[in-house]
Amino acid sequence: MPFVIQRPTPKDVPEMVDVHDRAMASDAFIGKLFCNVEPSLRLQHNMDYFTKKFTQARHFGFELWKAVDTDTGKIVGMIVWEFPRKLNEKEIEEKAAMLAAMSQEVLPEGANSELLSQLVSQIGPLKAKYVDPTKDYYMRILAVDPDYQRRGLGSMLIEAGLAHIDENGSDCLLTASAAGEGLYNKHGWETIDEIVIDLDKANAGHGITKPKCMLRNGRSVV
Repeated sequence: MPFVIQRPTPKDVPEMVDVHDRAMASDAFIGKLFCNVEPSLRLQHNMDYFTKKFTQARHFGFELWKAVDTDTGKIVGMIVWEFPRKLNEKEIEEKAAMLAAMSQEVLPEGANSELLSQLVSQIGPLKAKYVDPTKDYYMRILAVDPDYQRRGLGSMLIEAGLAHIDENGSDCLLTASAAGEGLYNKHGWETIDEIVIDLDKANAGHGITKPKCMLRNGRSVV
């Protein structure tokens, strides 16, 4: 069946959330983060999260693509990037206000806030260490419906963003689980660091898990 990569609109959020949640159902980290959350609360949280990727796109550089099954019109994959943005003075003030409001937001009841705190507290410094937000890129989310995996959709979604990244010769950072590392290696990312999550401290199991921090160096399009 043929697939096409397109830009989504806010009307696509419910389908995008469904794809994300189905794709992440077996993800060890996401599963531990929301395992004790009422399904309706988790759904609303994710609806709000993806809606903001559209409303905050200008200030935070969010760029999204969707993979569509052209036989059915169904969204079967999605990707979210942070593209570099040059903000004017007014936009800088608006972004600061958004960040302040976001700092006051609370996770849905039952979510593992300690687990998320460990992740977020390390991603920020890694981004500051390895990429320049005025010219480099960051991949936030890649998700493909489990029924459509292993058909090249992950690569199609990645390549849509790489066309822009390589045009500018920029670097791109991401964090990856062990399951996704091979796909990212295939497209030029290399492991340069790691995030250390203490599962015992977060009451999310035992031991340490270490998602990878991966960088794809800029390259010029000939």
